[in-house]
Amino acid sequence: MTNEKKNSMIPLLLVLIVFIVGLGLGYYIWGVKRHKQVDYKEFLKQTIDYIATIEHKNLRLVEQNTALENEMALVKEQQKQTPQDVKGSIEELEATVRTLQQDNANLRMNADRNETLIQMNEQLKKQIEILSLELESLKSTPVIPPENSQMPAKQPMQ
Repeated sequence: MTNEKKNSMIPLLLVLIVFIVGLGLGYYIWGVKRHKQVDYKEFLKQTIDYIATIEHKNLRLVEQNTALENEMALVKEQQKQTPQDVKGSIEELEATVRTLQQDNANLRMNADRNETLIQMNEQLKKQIEILSLELESLKSTPVIPPENSQMPAKQPMQ
C-alpha cells in the first residue's frame, strides 16, 4: 500500500511544483514592476503625443484621399468624352504632324542648298586665290613689247 500511495502522490507533487513555480514566475514578471508608482502625468503626455501623431497622419491621409478622389473625377470625365471629341483631337494632331513634316522637308532642302552654296563659295575662293596669284606674277614680270608689233602704245590714263 505504501508503494501505491507513493505512486499516486508523484503526479500530485509534480502538479503542485509546477503550480508553485508558475506562481513565483508570475509574481516576478508582473508583480515586481507593480511596486513602482505609475507616473500618470508622463503616461498622459505620451498618450496625448500619440493621439496628436495619429491625428496628423489622419489629416495627411484625408488630404491624399481628397486629391485622389479629384483625380479620379477628372479621369472619369475624360473617359466620358465622346468619340467625336477624341476624333477631333486626333485629326488636329495629325494635321500638326503633317505641317511639321512639311517644315522638316523644307528645312532639309534649304540645308542641302546651303551646303551646295558653301561648296561653290569654297571653289570661288580657290579660283580667286589662283587668279590673284597669277595677277601678282604678271605684275612682277616686266612687259617687253616686241619690236615689230603693230599695236599702239598704251596711253596713260587720265
